This record gives sequence, structure tokens and C-alpha cells, in this order.
Amino acid sequence: MWSLSPFTEIFFLKILTEEPPHMIMETPEQAMKNKTSLHLTGNMSKQLLAQLSERKNNDWIKLRWFSELFCSSYRLENLWDLVCVIRGQRESSLSKSYKHGILHRKHLTKYKTSNAQEIEHSIVYKSGTGYRQNEKSLLRAAELHLKLGNMKRHCEILVQLNQWE
Repeated sequence: MWSLSPFTEIFFLKILTEEPPHMIMETPEQAMKNKTSLHLTGNMSKQLLAQLSERKNNDWIKLRWFSELFCSSYRLENLWDLVCVIRGQRESSLSKSYKHGILHRKHLTKYKTSNAQEIEHSIVYKSGTGYRQNEKSLLRAAELHLKLGNMKRHCEILVQLNQWE
């Protein structure tokens, strides 16, 4: 099985070591010359170079762009979301998959509370379905409220299910 990893690793290491852009990217004409090392070429590299030159002071954005280009993974996206949270960026800049990955401490309660409430509300709209399914879902919501320290709501759900223990 073949892979482009050896080639992309070279570029990624050049970027991490902060080599100048002309050592990483060049025009197709220059790339066709004999004895040139591996470089990025084409429209995307031109756009990337323009973006990089506009944001000279923002090294972490450069790292994010290149890491997402060369190491595409949902885990990497979650890592950069955590970096954004730590850097104090708005929640709107986080990816849609953030709430399903590793959460920052300040978001953990918010997202888990939201999850428990979604479970409760889905049961209201599914009142025609089986009682067993609703009961299991409510127990799951009660368990989430318990883990979050919301004892009042946890007890309310258990009372609703006739579990007085």
C-alpha cells in the first residue's frame, strides 16, 4: 500500500521549523527545473501563501492550516478547538463536532446539561412510542443530571418514573 505521508511530513516539518515560504512553495515553472527539492505548487499554494503573508503575527493559525492540510483527522480538529477555547476565542469559531469530542472544562457542564435536556424534550415529542424506551431515556437523562450535580432535576425525573428510592 502506498502513501503520501513521507512527502507531506517533509512539508509539515519545514513549516514547524518556520522555514520561509519560498522554501516550501514555488511556481510550477520553478518546480519543473532540474534538481529542485519538493515544493508545493499551483493555485492552492498561491492562495495559502497570500493568506500566510497577511497574517504574519499569527503563527498558531499557520500551524492550524498546515496541520489540517497534512494531517486531516477529527481528533486534530478537536485539538484545535481546544486551542481556540484556551486562547479565548468565541464559541461560534468552534467546529460542529466539538461537543462530541474532548471538551474544555468550562464547556463540559453546559454541553452535558444541554444533552440531558434534549433527551427529556425528545420524550415529550415521542409520547406515542413505547413506555420502556421513554423510561430508559428518562433514566439516562436523570443519570446525566446526577453526574452534573443537579440533584433537584435528578429527583424530579425519578419521581416522574415512580422510583422513590
